[in-house]
Order: sequence, then C-alpha cells, then structure tokens
Amino acid sequence: MAVTEILAHLTQNNISWIVGLIAASLIYVYRTSRNTKTNPDNLPYPKGPKGVPLLGNALQLPAANQWHQFSEWAKEFGPITGLRVLGKNIVIVNSFDAAAELLNKRGAIYSSRPDLPLIRDYGGWDFMLPIVPYGDAFLTQRRMLHQFFNPSATRNYHGILTKHARSLAHDLLTQTQKFQSLNRMYVGATVMLLAYGYEVKGENHEWINNVENAVRSTVVLGTLGAHPIDIFPILGKLPYVLFGTRFAKNMANLKQAAYDVCLSPYYIVKEKALKGETKPSILTRLMEENTLPDGDIKDERFISAVTAIIYIGGADTTVAAIDSFAIAMMLHPDIRRQIQKELDTLLGGERLPTLQDRDSLPLLSATIKETIRWKPPIPLGVPHSSTEDDIYQGSFIPKNTMVIFNAWGMCHNPQEYPDPSVFNPSRFLKEIEGKVSLRDDVCDPEEIIFGFGRRICPGQDFALATVWITAATLLSVYDICLPLDETGQEILPDLNYVTATVSHPKPFHCRLVPRSQRMTAKLGEATSALADEHLIF
Repeated sequence: MAVTEILAHLTQNNISWIVGLIAASLIYVYRTSRNTKTNPDNLPYPKGPKGVPLLGNALQLPAANQWHQFSEWAKEFGPITGLRVLGKNIVIVNSFDAAAELLNKRGAIYSSRPDLPLIRDYGGWDFMLPIVPYGDAFLTQRRMLHQFFNPSATRNYHGILTKHARSLAHDLLTQTQKFQSLNRMYVGATVMLLAYGYEVKGENHEWINNVENAVRSTVVLGTLGAHPIDIFPILGKLPYVLFGTRFAKNMANLKQAAYDVCLSPYYIVKEKALKGETKPSILTRLMEENTLPDGDIKDERFISAVTAIIYIGGADTTVAAIDSFAIAMMLHPDIRRQIQKELDTLLGGERLPTLQDRDSLPLLSATIKETIRWKPPIPLGVPHSSTEDDIYQGSFIPKNTMVIFNAWGMCHNPQEYPDPSVFNPSRFLKEIEGKVSLRDDVCDPEEIIFGFGRRICPGQDFALATVWITAATLLSVYDICLPLDETGQEILPDLNYVTATVSHPKPFHCRLVPRSQRMTAKLGEATSALADEHLIF
C-alpha cells in the first residue's frame, strides 16, 4: 500500500490522525534540527525497524501483545530497539543488563515519565504516582508510601494478610466456582483496610468496582502516549467531540473515575475520622502527621493520591499473579504435589502456614517466581522518560525519549531462562548435600516485574507477601485441579490473557478438592482465631 493510500485510509476513519500527522510533522522538523545541535558527533539513533515518513513505526505496532513483537525485534537489533512513532522517540529495552545500566545506574536521567497530558492533565489523573514526573510531588508521595510499605513496615501487616488468605480459602469451601471473584474481593479488602480502615464485605462493593471502572477508563483511551493530544498537548483545548463522540464520552468517564477513586473515598473517611468513627489506617496516620496547628491538613492532595494509588497500583497486579498461580497448579499437578509434600513435611498436618515459614519452603517460593516469570502481570512495565541526552553502546538517545522496558521479553529470554515457554520452578533451585534452596546466580524475575531504579514499585514486599501466603494457604487445604465438563473431560484454561496495562487471565474455573477433613477443620479454627487481628500503624 502506498503512503498516500495509508494516509487516505487513516483520515477517513479518525480525524485525530489528521491533527496527529500535522503535529508529527512539526515535531519531526523541531527534533531533527535539535538533534543536529545536541549530537555533534552524529552518533546513530538505536537500531530499529524502518518506518515510513511522518508515521514512523506506528503501523508496525500490533494492537495487542506488543511485547512479542518487541522481543522479535530484539533478535535482530539487540538489547535496545529504537522506534519513532508520530514524531516521538521510543526506545525499547529488551535485556535485563541494559535495563539495569540505563534505569538503575543512570537513574538520575531515566527516572521521569513521558509527557502524558491526555490522562494526566486533561483526564484529571495528575495524582497517579506511576505517571507523575520525577520531582517534588513524586518524592513527597514516594516518602509517604515508603514509610508504610518498606520491608519492616510490611511485617506489621502479616496478620491481616494471613487472615484474609484463610478467609478466602474458607469461603471457597462452599463457593468453589467463584475463585476469581473471591480472590479479587479479598485482595481488594486487604488494601482498602490498610488504606482507609474500611472493611469491605461482599463481592460487588462500590469502592472496588470504582477502581475496576477507573482501570477500564484508562485502557479504552488506547496506548499511553500514542494519542495526538499526547504528541501536541494544545490539541486538548479543542472540543473533544472533534476526536469522535466515543472519545468525548471516554474522557468524561475518565474524569469521573479520577474523582471516584481518589477524592470520594478520601472525603468520606476524612469526615468519619474527624468524628472518631474510623479504624486506624494509612489515611488517618497521614492526616495526623500532616495536621497543622490551625487544623488544616498539609499536602492534602498528596495524601488522597497516596491512599488511592495503594489500590490502583497494586491490587490488580496481585490478583493477576494469584490467578496465574492457580492456573499453573491446574496445568502442572506434579509440581503442585511436590509443593504440598514440602508443606506437609514442614507443617505436619498440625497447622496452617504463616509468612514466617517462607524461608523453609523454597519450592513454593521458586514456583511463585516462575509464575510471575511465565506470566508477568505488567508485560511492558510503565514507560520512563530521559531528561538528558545520553549515549548507550555507541547509540544516541535524545532527551525526552520514551523508554519502555520489555518485562515479558526479559522474563522469556532463552539465554537467561532456557526453554522459557516451559513452566519450570526448578530453574530457581539448587540442591547441596540434600538440602534444597533458592539459587542466587539466576536473574530473579522479581527484579524485573517491579520496575527499575528510582521508579521501583514501593509495595513489592507487600505484594509478594500477599501472593505467597495466599498460595501457601490454598495448597495446604486444596488440590487445585482442572474443572470437568459433563462427560468428565478436563477443561483447559485459555492462556491468551486479556491485554491492557495489566495482563490477566480470562474468566476461568478451577476444581478445588479439599485435601482432608482435618485440614478443613484447621482452616475453620484458624480463621476464627484471627478474627480479632488488628493492624499496627
């Protein structure tokens, strides 16, 4: 197809492409002249597939599962791939070593975020920590989160994590067909209790549904940074209907979602806290720490943002990881039985696991590592942005380049993980004199999926603890098996995941078979014993 035909097709289907092409032309002229001045040695841009004028590589990007295409390009172009999309420079980082060099060692210039005016400025999501540019606002929110989610602080939440894992397992005794919805509810209930001191009861709680709607609102707008408004922000001043009635509706939903998940819960809990009607929580603690002598609350916008991001930033990924673990256990009953043998040897059938058992259950820990390697919850991470010109292995990376780390590609790198498509927890294990332990000479996927450098996820210890205690509890009580159809044949889950910012399984069922009446009884006793467990702030 000729370029003129491509342009004709695009302009017939979306007016935003017309404006986007104009913006791309202006940006291309500006950046070409700028690069001549800032790259006097005329070093090459990172190698990548050849694009077309103005559009660049836009037509070569698949609508879904872009990480697969990026991994294919890595075979041809090496650890980093250079793209240009509508005048924007994009560098894909495909190897762990390159990510560690650029995002960790050179974090001073790779810790910001790309300009995303569509969602951040016009959509009302400027509070969202993952997309806030590096600066005072980011550092203030990061400090707030760190005090509650550093490794030491996370241990304070082990009791509630254990309680909710056991409550999930207990509810599944009578609701075996609701694994995904109950998993979602209990993960959501945990973070809501932490953030707001609010006890969620029921699968369709308004606050949890609001967050789900908010995530969907960001997804329907397409790939972050790819809309013409992101390329040429002044376009956001135009009536949204010029970009289509559907776009205008999506923008309205996006703004409402921002209020629903950030400000609405904050105002509700704040009012109750002032009346002494709330339980201790991260929100009440931050309010106390930032209350001024005149009664006003300092950094109130940051406080509401931090409590909102606790759910938005972690719940969906944690739910996806637990769902993937269940699928892995259904597909690999031999591995499940080995983990249960490890559990039984340690626990002796006398008690349920706790988070203090983690170091004594290396196979379970290795299987969780393999789960997140096999199905990374965020396959492409969250884009970074360079704040200065840089040179990497002889290639010139201009200032304001969007830098995307291909987490899926790193987790499926055959040089690091032989036979990467095979689910094999033993790749993370070693045995010395009959004792099995975790290897320290293999790239840990936890160092990939939680991000890099100054943007690493502040809640990673909490998320991993949640996944671990949930997995340990479920396998202590149940055999997680494939469901059966009417004829007794096993039903395989669909491994083509739903693709958005977070990659998660399509709806599936599992067959949960209680391992013994004794363990079922232990579950009921243990759940009741933890009923009065309190959070420590």
